[in-house]
Amino acid sequence: MKRPKLKIEMTRLDWAIEAIAFMIWAGTILFLILNFRRTPEEIPTHYGTSGVPDAFGSKDTLWLLAGISTLLYALLTWIANYPHWYNYTVEITPENAERQYTIAVRMMRILKIVIMIIFAYIHFSSMIGSYLGVWFLPATSLVLVAIIGFYLYKANTKANNVSH
Repeated sequence: MKRPKLKIEMTRLDWAIEAIAFMIWAGTILFLILNFRRTPEEIPTHYGTSGVPDAFGSKDTLWLLAGISTLLYALLTWIANYPHWYNYTVEITPENAERQYTIAVRMMRILKIVIMIIFAYIHFSSMIGSYLGVWFLPATSLVLVAIIGFYLYKANTKANNVSH
């Protein structure tokens, strides 16, 4: 069965989530632009699992990091328009498509905020030559898994899995 293609209308909450993600992304880029000259010539370019820098390089690599965060921001924004492309744990039917798509798109928007926060933190830490912290990898992993888990739970509850 071919999945329905639906346009998921944005609620006020969705607009707020999008605005927050945009402000984090734009703020990170603006921070980089405004503070680039004051950034040390050599900065951490890679962090080990303990959050301690284990490689150093030119501050110009911050532009690569900005490019990656911009690409991710744009990709996550674009893909929110195509929820019928996503993988689902339930069969998508005309009866449950709107609800399932809404849940999935909201998850993508929340993930976009978290990913932008992660990139902002890495940018800031690299610019000041700081370590990320031993908590960084476990905390970010836990947050990402928790968000996905919550939305999978929501998508699989009987009330959200309407079918005839």
